[in-house]
Amino acid sequence: MKSLLPVDKVALKRLISSIKRVSNSAGILLVGVDTKKLADEFSDYFISQVNLVSFHFNEEILSELAYDDTYDKNNFFLANIYENKNEKIIINHLQFQRDFIPEKKIKIVLILSNESLEYLKTQAGDLYSTAKFSHSFTDHSFENSFMQNDEKLNKALDEYEKYLKSKEQHNNILFELSSKIVKEANDSGRLELSLEYLKKSIFYAENQKEKLSIIYANMGVIYNSMGEYQQSIKYQRKALKIREKVKDNQSIAESLDNLAKAYLSLGNYKVSLNYLNDALKIQKQLNNKAEIADTFQTFGSIYTSLGDYEKSLTYYSYSLKIYIELGDKSGEAISLGNIGVVYHNLSEMDKALEYYKKSLLIEKQVNNKRGVAIKLGNIGIIYQQLGKFETALEYQLESLNIKKEIGNKNYIASTLSNISEVYIKLEKFETALDYAQQSLKIAKDINAQEEIANASNLIGTIYLKQDDTKLSLQYQNDALKIQKQIGHKLGIANSLEGISTIYMQQQKYDLAIKYQDDSLKIRKKIDNKSGMATSLNCLADIYRELGQFTKSIELANEALSIAKEKKLITIEAKVLLTLAQIYEKQNNKQEAKKYYLLARHLYEAMKIENKIISITQKLQEYEY
Repeated sequence: MKSLLPVDKVALKRLISSIKRVSNSAGILLVGVDTKKLADEFSDYFISQVNLVSFHFNEEILSELAYDDTYDKNNFFLANIYENKNEKIIINHLQFQRDFIPEKKIKIVLILSNESLEYLKTQAGDLYSTAKFSHSFTDHSFENSFMQNDEKLNKALDEYEKYLKSKEQHNNILFELSSKIVKEANDSGRLELSLEYLKKSIFYAENQKEKLSIIYANMGVIYNSMGEYQQSIKYQRKALKIREKVKDNQSIAESLDNLAKAYLSLGNYKVSLNYLNDALKIQKQLNNKAEIADTFQTFGSIYTSLGDYEKSLTYYSYSLKIYIELGDKSGEAISLGNIGVVYHNLSEMDKALEYYKKSLLIEKQVNNKRGVAIKLGNIGIIYQQLGKFETALEYQLESLNIKKEIGNKNYIASTLSNISEVYIKLEKFETALDYAQQSLKIAKDINAQEEIANASNLIGTIYLKQDDTKLSLQYQNDALKIQKQIGHKLGIANSLEGISTIYMQQQKYDLAIKYQDDSLKIRKKIDNKSGMATSLNCLADIYRELGQFTKSIELANEALSIAKEKKLITIEAKVLLTLAQIYEKQNNKQEAKKYYLLARHLYEAMKIENKIISITQKLQEYEY
């Protein structure tokens, strides 16, 4: 089942477990899918791997199984009604004949479209309520999702090549044909190809100002998507200069907005806000709702980076409302994803996951590779923070593959850092260092300041784990300097925490407390719960070493409360370990053993072998 994402693979496991349970009794299990390819893939899987029995059926499936003696009632049956022209009639018969299931001990898996599954929920509620399993699966095989885009691109390329072979060629026609290739290549995530034909278009434009401004603006957008922000700024300024001369206000606003996005990516929020305010002023004068919504998105992104989540949510909500009114699904997906980012930063993991998944579904529907890649990465980060590291890596690696295909260096650097962080949690530090150094190299190549800082922070963390405090401090200070320059509050807090941890290891406790207190203040100000719990736990560690056990326990319990409330299993495990060490230092073996056992249980769930072994060894000491 390669076309399923990790979250759907988890659902598949539950489905297999449900089949095993039902095999000794009776029941109907409902499998919703969104493509014929996935329906057929499920059918093949169930027949070959789970030994379900397929059969030829009419509109009254349950009646047929109940009264046709040729069917062995011990079998577990499979009915694939996806794209059956009588799908809804079959569902209605299932509703009226549902009593046959327990009476005749029928066991059946029904494959149907996701739309029909929703119809069944509302129109056949009695049947749905008796189902032993129900889940909507989505086909995430990219050869399926993006095939249509590639076909359009190939057609555009063929038209262009065919015209080049004609006896007469006109630049205006070549301009239109190359512009079509640019659009289709961009839609397919082929940014290098798109850029190649934009450069060709400059010649075909014959110095026509309007055409040149469009070419330069598009080149700027593509360079921004590729993470080459200085090049993006260069071409957006070229476009803006032409547009200001011809006084094209709508295009001027577009260029200003694009410049704001480039400076946002560079972490220069002040300049970005200036461009954005100028763009919004023009857009409001023109009453251009689509552009206003796009600008609200950028405002939201800036305030997210600045840690002002209330303003962020306000702008993203404004944007979402406009996109829904306009029926703009791509815009809706972006807004939903960005709202997910805000809730993620607020450690509202369930809400964040909900918005990310809604966004991912739409990105798939509109065939947006870039959007799919971003959402996969975001979901991966949540699973990492929830301690589901294998699932996190699956999402991040799938995201990385798509981002490499697209060619966006900034996104690649970001994902490499995300993967590094997973390996840090798994205590596989050499692998983590490799990914973080790859990220740092790419980020430096494109001068992406935020990603340089993030990768430096990770490298500093890894060197500390390897007891190299000198190198660790160097990288953490580099990260802190950049985070302060770009005003990234969450990043500043992370770097302060990293530096505090170094001073803790060097037994410079006053400095350790100062930096950790500063980190905690920022995290409280921006309401970053996971960061607050981490800082509180670090402070508990410091006060334990100072022998101030009452204060240490108080801080650890406060951290534990946040971690449990927000389901932050990785932090919860760390806090439990801290509490065990505090009680151990007090020679309270009973309490120490209790917290060691609780911590080991969580580390076992996360499959972190080094921690399991070290805690087990510690517990063995208590046996003697």
